[in-house]
Amino acid sequence: MRKILTNKRGEAYIKTALIIIISIVIGGLLLGGLYLLFAGENGVMKQTDDKVYDMFNTGGEMTLKHEGTQLMYSYDGDTWKSVKVTGMDDTGRITNYFTLGEGESLVHIVSYTYSSGTRVCSSIDGKEWITCVGGSSVTLRINASKTTVYADCSDGRSYYTTDGIDWVMVSTKYY
Repeated sequence: MRKILTNKRGEAYIKTALIIIISIVIGGLLLGGLYLLFAGENGVMKQTDDKVYDMFNTGGEMTLKHEGTQLMYSYDGDTWKSVKVTGMDDTGRITNYFTLGEGESLVHIVSYTYSSGTRVCSSIDGKEWITCVGGSSVTLRINASKTTVYADCSDGRSYYTTDGIDWVMVSTKYY
């Protein structure tokens, strides 16, 4: 026993230090993997949060709002979630948002710019969007009584809608 205690080679210390360093590295990798699995935009917790949030929608009316370059929805007015509009990628930015009608006939209309131009989409429920008008540049406007929305394309096409679903071409400058 005395020989072991008086041994000054230090092999036991190096071995212990290597074991500690290896366990720290492996532990860090495991924690990083768990974080990626559960956190972030595509993680389990984000998806579960969205499912639970939508599950507790008891049939109440969904509210949409245009905030900056985002379109957001809420069932309770306190918790807001981002809306995914059809065809809009990470470069897309909401430029206009209008509503036509009221009650059961309420239609949401949004325009957004993205890397290839501008699109105008409409939705009845605020979650599923249909592309209505598109072009390199589209200007969207609504009349004073908020009953008609107009879309003017940079190539000379002009459209209008009174219900948000059916768009009528009124100007065919080049078509």
